[in-house]
Amino acid sequence: MKKHLMASGALAAFIFSISSAHAQYNGKSSDDLSRETRYMQTDTQPHRSPVMAEPSYKTPASRTDTTPIKDSFEDFSGPYVGGDVSYAIGSYDVNDPTGADGDVGLDGFAGGLFVGYGGVYDFNWLGGYTGIELGYEWSDADGELGGNTFVKDHEWLVTVRPGITMHEDALAYGIIGYSRAKFEGNGDEDHLNGLVLGAGSEFSTRSPLKLRLEYTYSTYEDANLGGVSFDGNENQVKAGAVFRF
Repeated sequence: MKKHLMASGALAAFIFSISSAHAQYNGKSSDDLSRETRYMQTDTQPHRSPVMAEPSYKTPASRTDTTPIKDSFEDFSGPYVGGDVSYAIGSYDVNDPTGADGDVGLDGFAGGLFVGYGGVYDFNWLGGYTGIELGYEWSDADGELGGNTFVKDHEWLVTVRPGITMHEDALAYGIIGYSRAKFEGNGDEDHLNGLVLGAGSEFSTRSPLKLRLEYTYSTYEDANLGGVSFDGNENQVKAGAVFRF
């Protein structure tokens, strides 16, 4: 009998404890339950290292063009062709045994075509340059003195051009060469040899086409045109374009 009473008491205590726990759980607010649920879910997640943000910059695209980069001074190297327009102011000494003596001016426009080749030698930001050029020029320069009329018809030119390149933008050079010019006077004509001196500049347009300006001074040998002694010199300013291959 005593054993039955003890067992009954233990069962009653167990039922009471379950009831109390159930009542306590039911008494929790929904907010409390939500917080506990989140805590349990968070606690069961595996630990993760913080993710580093991807860098915002972009790596430059790798160069796929295998064409060699042209040296800046080479912009003025190689064969070339071109043309120019110019204005000439000539002063020629005329000695007419049967008439007036004095100076006659042969002034007028001219146009020319040329071909050449130039090479550059790199000296850091300066480059040495050597070129040679063959040109042909026609002219309408003419003048008159004491009834004597003179005309410069055309000329062939061969010039050497030493110079320097100034970075990749400009080429400055001197001019020294030979001229073979045809003059006409009083129904006569002659080809005169001449010495050509001058200077010029060529300017890069970052393309094969260049622009140039030149000044030349030419002095010619003595000649006899229609019984009149004739010799002199000429100053010329030229503006042209060059296409370098």
